[in-house]
Amino acid sequence: MKAAAVSPRSRLVLIVDDDRDVRDAMAELLQDEGYECLQAKNGLEALAVLKVERPGLLLVDLIMPIMNGVDLLVRLRQDPCLRDIPVIAMTAANDRMVGVKLDGPVLHKPIDLTLLSQMLAQYYPFSQHPAEAGSEAPR
Repeated sequence: MKAAAVSPRSRLVLIVDDDRDVRDAMAELLQDEGYECLQAKNGLEALAVLKVERPGLLLVDLIMPIMNGVDLLVRLRQDPCLRDIPVIAMTAANDRMVGVKLDGPVLHKPIDLTLLSQMLAQYYPFSQHPAEAGSEAPR
């Protein structure tokens, strides 16, 4: 798999959701926070992206057609080149134990964009806005 040769880009986020409006809203927020965003509409499309890009974070909807988020997470965890990419799962399911079952953070839909921003700051230290990074910030 090509992913092994792709260097990670910590400020790159892959948003995986079958709802284009959700992807676009999240991408807009993340771009305002200084992230670059890629999008995929299902798990299969996400795996294709991961062959050429190595994001620092994945935001993954659990319920999608073609390949759902749970199956995508299983595939990620089985791949030594991809298993360390942090993931925030997203779901409309009313199961409050889903985070425990997945062993990671979960956003419940409808997505609270303020909560998403807080989760990024809490779970992923690279979430520092470029303007706060000093001379390393792109101009």
